[in-house]
Amino acid sequence: MSQIHSLVMDIHMKAKVRFNTYAHCQEFDSKAIASLCHSKDSNFPTFNVISTSSEEDKLSELYKVFRYMNTAIGNITLEQMELNPKNKTLHKQLNESKTEIAAVLSNLSCALNKRYKVPNIDMYYKTSTSTWLKKTRGFKVLKSYKHFLEQASNITSDWDKKGDYTQDPSFDNPPDHR
Repeated sequence: MSQIHSLVMDIHMKAKVRFNTYAHCQEFDSKAIASLCHSKDSNFPTFNVISTSSEEDKLSELYKVFRYMNTAIGNITLEQMELNPKNKTLHKQLNESKTEIAAVLSNLSCALNKRYKVPNIDMYYKTSTSTWLKKTRGFKVLKSYKHFLEQASNITSDWDKKGDYTQDPSFDNPPDHR
């Protein structure tokens, strides 16, 4: 569990820089950015947990959003390779995000399967043919993702104190050594 928290914190720390890089590469004017910042991505999955939610609910909700983001970042990366083919910095950051998300998903999947026997959860991401919609959807997704990561880092903060004995929930604390 501490590994999940650590990965989420690592991604959270990089999210603002990656969001700003994306926004800069789209060449949005300040009016467009202000407008987009006040609009919500209606496709972004809700994150319905609080600190007192059960561990299973937290894991399931995190998994749901990270599955969505895995697909979304993959599509955004492909779109940006088409729209901004020379911007290797942006492509690298998006690819790094996808790799980091895959690591979180792997850990979440393992914890959900071993602890609660929860199967995979499928998520879908809509694409568009319009350049403007591709740019704005990517902006909204990354803005929502940045906000989600702040919530996720708070929700998982107590996991930093738990061991990573995912094979059995009774091993949340390391055994005493005598």
